[in-house]
Amino acid sequence: LIPVSGLSVSSSSPTRLTDPTEFAASALGSEVAYAWAFGDGAVGSGETISHTYAMAKDFVASVVASNRLGSVESSIVVSVTNAVPIAVPTVALGHPLAGEVVVLDGSSSIEPDAHFPLQFKWTQVSGPPVELADPSQVRTSFVAPNERTKLKFSLVVTDAFGSTSAPAV
Repeated sequence: LIPVSGLSVSSSSPTRLTDPTEFAASALGSEVAYAWAFGDGAVGSGETISHTYAMAKDFVASVVASNRLGSVESSIVVSVTNAVPIAVPTVALGHPLAGEVVVLDGSSSIEPDAHFPLQFKWTQVSGPPVELADPSQVRTSFVAPNERTKLKFSLVVTDAFGSTSAPAV
């Protein structure tokens, strides 16, 4: 039996949230067993293994390589990412007449990680107040006011894991 030494560890990090992170460990020695702790409470075993994290942040994963003559330990930082959505608001009617229905549309917004469903929040930021039909929908509408004026609206998009876009006007 040869004692364990020379442990090296690697991972596929950075990893996108919901995608598995692949881990590999290698050590010199005979009859080596590998025990992993992924830094989020989950554990596993094996020379190569994958693990899917439930949140975006940095984790410290550790592995212990051991046999009957001893053990060595190593760790690696794993970055799990969740890109923010990009709010892309559009207006169906650029210069409406008084009383016309104006549609605000967020359907061109981008979710780079495909973490659906998305949540939408429309907010009026300037101009005479108007009532939005449903400010939590991808498309909402309002009736153009009687006076000729400029109105501005903000759109914020949130993905299924709570990552929120910057407001887009």
